[in-house]
Amino acid sequence: MRLTQLVISMYEWTGLPDTVDVRFLELALFMDGQAAFIKDPALGILGLRVTAAGNPSTYGIPLKRWVFGDNGYNMMCDETDSVMCFANYLRRPVALDTSLFARRIGELDETIGVNVNAQKTPILIVCNEQQRLTFQNLYEKYEGNVPVIWGDKGLDPKGVQCLQTDAPYVADQLYELKKRYNDEFLTSMGINSIGTKKERLTEAESMQVQGATVASRHSPIEMRRKACMELRKMWPDECGDAWCEFRPDFVAGIAQEVGLTDIETAKEGDPVYEPVYNGA
Repeated sequence: MRLTQLVISMYEWTGLPDTVDVRFLELALFMDGQAAFIKDPALGILGLRVTAAGNPSTYGIPLKRWVFGDNGYNMMCDETDSVMCFANYLRRPVALDTSLFARRIGELDETIGVNVNAQKTPILIVCNEQQRLTFQNLYEKYEGNVPVIWGDKGLDPKGVQCLQTDAPYVADQLYELKKRYNDEFLTSMGINSIGTKKERLTEAESMQVQGATVASRHSPIEMRRKACMELRKMWPDECGDAWCEFRPDFVAGIAQEVGLTDIETAKEGDPVYEPVYNGA
């Protein structure tokens, strides 16, 4: 859920009618890899989920589209009265990659918990079945940090073995691996992930990391902008200013992390950054 919320909140749509629910639109792109805009005679322009309902065009775009909402609303459309919007150049759901990284990160979280718990009980007691309850009670006192443990005269300490399991503490290493998985996911989504490196980055290093992040943005943002251009042509009165940008904090955050200066406030000689996308 955390990774999903990051992805679906990355984009800022402007110029769309109030009848378009951007949250629903981004969820559709996230889960299905595609969505469609239609104009309902009563409801106005809507951004809904869509599935192909016929043969594709030469370029693989569905010519017949079955558009639907979560409440049972549906409509059959085609290229003359609807606009397709794809999540990326592959036209594939982003949920697939998100699920993969979420599973990896979740497994590491569980492993970290197991390793930490192993530090709490690093003792293995071997005894016969008749003495099991006795030593279970003794161990509870040991675990409770009782300063003195009293034993009956009949207690045979020679018949007991106490072994150290010596579970190695690797939780810190696992946590670093978890952060690397998280950084890899963020970079693949086009989100700044430089902050995990403690030492200050050189300008060359910062630009290299920034380059991988920025490159990951091209595919999803260009597909959304292509849909915006088609919306402008299809319904110029309602969507004449339709556009999509990365939210400013996703872009400016990179500059803040690597020590670059906004081009508008830069002084002579300062390293600066320019927005990769600056509108229509």
